[in-house]
Amino acid sequence: MRYFHYWLLILLSFGCFSASQAHEMKPGVVQLTIQEDNTFILTLKVNVEALMADINAKHTDTDNSPRSAIYNKLRKSSADTIQQKFNKFSTIYQKTLNLKADNKKLSLNFDNIQVSPIDDVRLSRNSIITYSGKLAQDTKHITWQYPEKYGDNVFKLNQNGKSIASLWLTNGEQTDMIILQEQYTTNNLLNYLWLGFLHILPRGLDHILFILGLFLFSTQLKPLLYQISAFTLAHTITLGLSIYGIIALPSLWIEPLIALSIVYIALENILIRNISNWRLLVVFCFGLLHGLGFASVLGDIGLEKSQFLSSLLSFNIGVELGQLVVILLAYTLIGYWFKDKPWYHSRLVTPASIIIASIGLYWFYERIIIAI
Repeated sequence: MRYFHYWLLILLSFGCFSASQAHEMKPGVVQLTIQEDNTFILTLKVNVEALMADINAKHTDTDNSPRSAIYNKLRKSSADTIQQKFNKFSTIYQKTLNLKADNKKLSLNFDNIQVSPIDDVRLSRNSIITYSGKLAQDTKHITWQYPEKYGDNVFKLNQNGKSIASLWLTNGEQTDMIILQEQYTTNNLLNYLWLGFLHILPRGLDHILFILGLFLFSTQLKPLLYQISAFTLAHTITLGLSIYGIIALPSLWIEPLIALSIVYIALENILIRNISNWRLLVVFCFGLLHGLGFASVLGDIGLEKSQFLSSLLSFNIGVELGQLVVILLAYTLIGYWFKDKPWYHSRLVTPASIIIASIGLYWFYERIIIAI
């Protein structure tokens, strides 16, 4: 039992190694726009190669699917080839889309698909599929459901130029009845809060490791509070500036640097025992970097202009709640039992930090390879 925690941490590290891949299964973005004449346009921004390869949403990365070879072949295909293949697949796909008006499934007309050029085949690409149709004049409410096997989706409803709803849906979840011309502000804010929380738990393994690195440095409340406060302030600043378009950096630069931030914090845990102003400055700078990483998530799904600031704040609160849960779990499992042991640093902090640094280096290497 003496070395049980060593083996546990090593096993956990192998699970984390495979978590950062080039072909991550991202949520689809579904936009329903209703015009004044009751015609509507339904657009879906999705990874169409994953759809046609029939890669189930249980695989968070296409490389983990037994059908990854099919996907990779499609990913190397030209935009024209994908368009031709989807024209044959569109009828099958269309039948799985469940858009209802007053509890009756709507008829959808396939308009077109826009596929990006091949560019870097090591990265997933999104295509935009467009359907259209018309609502009855007296339509009261709308419901939407995306097939569970295709993964999460963000559903947005706009009517006559107004944002009615923006909802994050998981596991084939169907929306509640969305009454037309009524804005669901509270629902939208709760969804962005949940999205922020999900970006930490369970999807933000790199952010989780960074927070664990801060926790391991000291389980005492005061030093931990200083570090978390510096990190929170910093990523709040860059998240806001990035979403407002004031600053912008390519994700291919941001992701390797986030991996390096994990390595640095882990190495400092091994070499330094007491918190200093330098440590706080470093954590603050890394927080600025992680804020740009958070912004990339909101950039993928977009924010409604009418609720821009409130949605941004809700997302950030969700991120903070996720961080607090990570710290609470770490304290419950480790800090409470071992923080006062004389061997806490040598037997727990040092090996755990070595593993965290190793994972960070692996991610840095992987992300640099993607960026080259």
